[in-house]
Amino acid sequence: MHRPLLVILLLCTIPAYAAGNASVICTYFTLDDAREVLKRCGKSVDSDRNQRYIKLHTALEQFILKNGPVDVGDVIAEQRRATHARLASPDTCEGRDFSFFNQVFEQLTSPAGTAELLENLKTPKDPMKGDCL
Repeated sequence: MHRPLLVILLLCTIPAYAAGNASVICTYFTLDDAREVLKRCGKSVDSDRNQRYIKLHTALEQFILKNGPVDVGDVIAEQRRATHARLASPDTCEGRDFSFFNQVFEQLTSPAGTAELLENLKTPKDPMKGDCL
């Protein structure tokens, strides 16, 4: 993903998530990106938050694989490969990028954020449908 597209994705994520309009796959990719940035930048994540991340990440991926198109596994694999290159910039740990990813990670992995997302995953739907794609 090119930097301008990443910035647009990031600017859309919090408002879309808050309004309940974010696609499941967008939320999944953003959660993964946020965790990767925190890891690369040396920010530690407390044990409870990390457990919520693992639970949420697993539930989102299972939902996407179950409800997505046949080739959605390929989309996820390509995203994982692209994440490392996209977030490799040394500037990622400074300024707005890090601040944004930290805020998103904290919001999604808060007890309330995690509970809300897990509740939303109880209803089958197209994981590709929604904002940020």
